Amino acid sequence: MQRVLAQLLASALIAAFFVPAVSTAAPAPSTGGNTSWLDTIDGWAGPRDMSMYNKPVVAKEPERPGPELVGKYPGLILMLVSVVVPAVSAEEAADQIESPTIGDPEGMEIVRHSHALANSIFNSRDVTYDWTAGTNIWHRYTDIYSDHYSTSRDQDAGRPFDIDTIGVRGRVWEEGYIRFDQTETNQQSSDTVINYETTGSPYAHWYARSDHTFEYPENEDYWYPMTEDEFNE
Repeated sequence: MQRVLAQLLASALIAAFFVPAVSTAAPAPSTGGNTSWLDTIDGWAGPRDMSMYNKPVVAKEPERPGPELVGKYPGLILMLVSVVVPAVSAEEAADQIESPTIGDPEGMEIVRHSHALANSIFNSRDVTYDWTAGTNIWHRYTDIYSDHYSTSRDQDAGRPFDIDTIGVRGRVWEEGYIRFDQTETNQQSSDTVINYETTGSPYAHWYARSDHTFEYPENEDYWYPMTEDEFNE
């Protein structure tokens, strides 16, 4: 028992030798007094000035390579590319699309000149008149149009010249298949017009035909021409 007590006493003396006494009234580090190793550790846990690690970032404008780099680096090739995109309207942009726009806007038209004598019972003067027969099929992109018309005009004055019967039968085929067939006839008139519109492929073969009727019995004048038109992109 005495041996155990002696060992405990020796241990207490050794601990007292290595651990310095700490006073609760020890001066703080900020006052310039003596500090213990515990005060030093507490100081490490305090706030630190981190401004040296958080320097503001300044954005730098990129430098364009200039001719001076050619002398500094022999063999360097500088390429300056300037791209200008002109402003265009929506209609102009549509016209610039690489696709069929307008095909064959003229069509086929024939004109016949006739003369009505003044000694005719129904005419008090000599009249020269024109009969016009026409067919026109065309397209704008995928919109297909066809015009079929018969007209009668006074050649000198350019006014409408009424005749007994004027008419036209208009037909349209796509790749050999009939797509449209219509007949219009007018009495005591100077015009008959048929307009057709549909949608389809502008790359197909489109064919239009018109059968015209011009009848002027008072002058014994009759004419039945045929006109046609087509396109195939």
